Amino acid sequence: MKNSDNERKEGEVVAGDTRRSFRARIPAYTIRLLALIGLALLIWKIIAVNVLEGRHEREMESLRDSTALLMEERTTILAQMTGEAVASMAALSMRAGNEQYLQERSERLMQRGPVDEYVIADTRGRILATSGKTKTGEFLAENLQRMASALTEPVVDVIEGGLPRVVAPIEDDDGRLGTVILTFRFR
Repeated sequence: MKNSDNERKEGEVVAGDTRRSFRARIPAYTIRLLALIGLALLIWKIIAVNVLEGRHEREMESLRDSTALLMEERTTILAQMTGEAVASMAALSMRAGNEQYLQERSERLMQRGPVDEYVIADTRGRILATSGKTKTGEFLAENLQRMASALTEPVVDVIEGGLPRVVAPIEDDDGRLGTVILTFRFR
């Protein structure tokens, strides 16, 4: 008899045995209720993940927009400050009448920084130093000269190719000396 008791499988109902299987002891409605709760939790989890992903996407888009705006503001400030610094350097060279030094300093600026192209012109629009397609001694385009002569402070705009450009007046205590135009290419 001992062997037959050992051979009995766990949870098996034997005639006259009061032990019942685990499933038999749990009412059917309890199993259904647990299955329903599990299904509800699964659906809630799917919805919660979708809502969270949507919120995350909106926050990322907002962060991208604010970062782009901040970068644009900082680029404008950098361009204005660089334009003012180059204008100050150019004023000293122009007052001394040293166009060679002006060209050398401008070339050094271009090598060390994000300046892709520069043009320095006198008040008449005659180009004194340049790295671009125009040549020293030529004149600025008429519309550019008109705009540059009216400036009282650096102006930053975006030209073809999305490159930022600053046009800054060159001035010293005695008055206006010319204009500096810098085009930036951030690498």
